[in-house]
Amino acid sequence: MAFMRNNLWFSFGRRFFRVGTGLVLNDRGDGVQSEVYTPCGNFTIFGMYTGLFFKDSNPYYVSTPDKADGARRIFTGMTYEKSIYNHSVYLFGMGQIDMGKEDAGTQTRYQSQYWGVGGKGTVEDNIAYYIEGFGETGKSYLNGTSKQKNILAWGGTAGINYYLKGEMSPVVQFQYSCGSGDKSRDYTDKATGNTGGR
Repeated sequence: MAFMRNNLWFSFGRRFFRVGTGLVLNDRGDGVQSEVYTPCGNFTIFGMYTGLFFKDSNPYYVSTPDKADGARRIFTGMTYEKSIYNHSVYLFGMGQIDMGKEDAGTQTRYQSQYWGVGGKGTVEDNIAYYIEGFGETGKSYLNGTSKQKNILAWGGTAGINYYLKGEMSPVVQFQYSCGSGDKSRDYTDKATGNTGGR
């Protein structure tokens, strides 16, 4: 739905949600999103829930309960973007709330927040670029304990797309992405894989 001469958009239901380049979030969920376009910049605000998917089609597998029961997570966040000619810069913040079931005597919930900045634009008619960096904060449990530790991680991506003239409009893409790691992890596919430190 559009309001105020198309300066305010509102959508709800099952849809894809994306934050920035999609490195932080780029998948489907059930929720609402509002987009506001102003002379000072554009704002996007959203909130979504993942617990209504069938277990086998739930794409959010972070912990063992997620795999067993289907992820029950709430994602909510906001993006601010300002365009200047053919370029734009943006800031975003997003939080995830883990509402998954916890087995008796185990602590597996993973709660975190993401904060980031990015830019994108075109240099020539056939050259586009993007760059994004983010940090992650929050709390998670050490493996096999009820002790919480701080989350402190970062990641980023950058790329250039070169569009060629010709049949089928081919494009050559260059992309580099990186992220922080943790030497004290014993599992890389579990939210509680950390064994010490941040």
